[in-house]
Amino acid sequence: MTFLVLPATTELADARNSLAKVSYLVLVREDGAPLALLTSDLLASAPEIGALDQVAWPPVITIPAWLSAEAFVSTAGVTLLDLSDAIPGLVLLDGARPVGVLLIATIDNLLATGGCEPPSTTMGPFGNAGDAALPGEVDVPHARVRCAASGCGFVNELVFYDRSVPPQCANPDLDAHRLIVAAWDG
Repeated sequence: MTFLVLPATTELADARNSLAKVSYLVLVREDGAPLALLTSDLLASAPEIGALDQVAWPPVITIPAWLSAEAFVSTAGVTLLDLSDAIPGLVLLDGARPVGVLLIATIDNLLATGGCEPPSTTMGPFGNAGDAALPGEVDVPHARVRCAASGCGFVNELVFYDRSVPPQCANPDLDAHRLIVAAWDG
């Protein structure tokens, strides 16, 4: 599958033209961090606006490129999928650079077969206590989520999500409030 990296300030019409050549668009902020993973279906249902960074797209989940789909499903990062049913896939990163897209269907198939289970978070004699130090490159799956609270729009970074207890939004410019994930109508 093919993908193209575009700045988040790209105009909607230009993005639609780009998707005629590839399957996915990865929108990136000025600092290069992914802001959204888009498909033709998502763009077709987008509001008619100018720049793509003005839309509260479904959250983007990123994982290190070296992390397999099986390993992702076995981490707490799998909880990030609860953020939205409209997430089309995961963006694979080499450092901070997008290098691929893992289809959500692959993750769904792994979860449906029950072949992968998250490891126990219990520490001690009956739980996993072996990782005192992590060797090599350390990175975990995370998601970027734009808060949909009135007047907010801050992009939060999460490594875990529990929809029954949403985290606080990290916007330093507003009073404390819970992160509100916009429902994607597309």
